[in-house]
Amino acid sequence: MTAFDLYGMESSDIKMAKAVIEDALGITFTPKESAYHGEYYQWGDRSTESLMLKMNADPIDDEPAEPDFPSFHILLYVDGSERHEEIGRAI
Repeated sequence: MTAFDLYGMESSDIKMAKAVIEDALGITFTPKESAYHGEYYQWGDRSTESLMLKMNADPIDDEPAEPDFPSFHILLYVDGSERHEEIGRAI
């Protein structure tokens, strides 16, 4: 079953989080930037499975991008994955 998951990390060191996730999942994130997300990391194809790692801060007003999770400084979105349970265990 395809799933869409959101994970949060209390750490504010996104480069360390990136390295840990890449190592755990055997992937390599690509750095990206947009007006909507700010600077972030992407892996995969948005039309299939993809992961996005970003800070939990709206680049316009610096409020949490996910206001329901203000204590998490880093967010990992797992979109369209059929191996979401495997990813959850790995990280």
